[in-house]
Amino acid sequence: MELFQKLNKKNYIELFEVLEVELQLLGIDYYVIGALARDIMITGKHNIPVPRATSDIDIAIVIPEYSVYDTLKNNLLKRDFTEDKLKGYRLFYKNNLMLDLLPFGGIEKTDGTVNIYGKEFHTLSVMGLSEIREFTEIIEYSDNKSFKVTTLPAICILKLISWYDKPAERIKDIDDFTFIISKYAIINEFKIFDNHFDLLSNGWNDDIISPRVLGRDIGSILFSTINIKDHIINILIEHTRNIHSSPLSVLMSQFNKKYSDDNFNILKELLKGINESLTNVGN
Repeated sequence: MELFQKLNKKNYIELFEVLEVELQLLGIDYYVIGALARDIMITGKHNIPVPRATSDIDIAIVIPEYSVYDTLKNNLLKRDFTEDKLKGYRLFYKNNLMLDLLPFGGIEKTDGTVNIYGKEFHTLSVMGLSEIREFTEIIEYSDNKSFKVTTLPAICILKLISWYDKPAERIKDIDDFTFIISKYAIINEFKIFDNHFDLLSNGWNDDIISPRVLGRDIGSILFSTINIKDHIINILIEHTRNIHSSPLSVLMSQFNKKYSDDNFNILKELLKGINESLTNVGN
């Protein structure tokens, strides 16, 4: 079964076929991020249903200069895309599918932001997109057609960065983050027995094994992405310092229905896994 058929999103195929033609003409590299990447890596690869359906398509694209970005958008506007009235980075395909084109690379400022000029001026944080670029997997979405999709550990990194930037607006990021943690051990069961057997000394405990293994995989990414390593670690330290003052633990409880104290411990296991990985890779 084709990927988008499995995800009940068959109408995505046409959008990506048109998008790929225009990206290739301009020599633009891209990869899939956000909720669609989550759906692909969890449901598409592992047949695990996700709790929150999405119709959003988020694409990270490497843009050397603004003229290339403008050319891409103008070309897409000639091919059944329309531009959002306010957000210059957002397009709609056939007035239906929403596509966010999130540029990074040469136009990115030192603070990890880009300026988007449309009917309204927007400054977007794209922190992490350059660093995560190498941590993708090639997924076939149709016959002989494929794209790069962010791995689950990389998705979690981007979700934490996004939520921390605007916590009141991006609660859904923590929904995804929490869900990935909850399923990570199941998805990686064979790898755990092969490479993380030390975590099984007291039996199988999802609340320990899932975040620790995910943390170790996140740590492997952070080791080679110095620019975001300290930021991610500091976010987790901030929310594991005091069990009575951890908004992230409380927010996670809205989605996994666990006590905030349990989520506090899950975050501590995640941070422990990251530090274990950073120590081991460093040695």
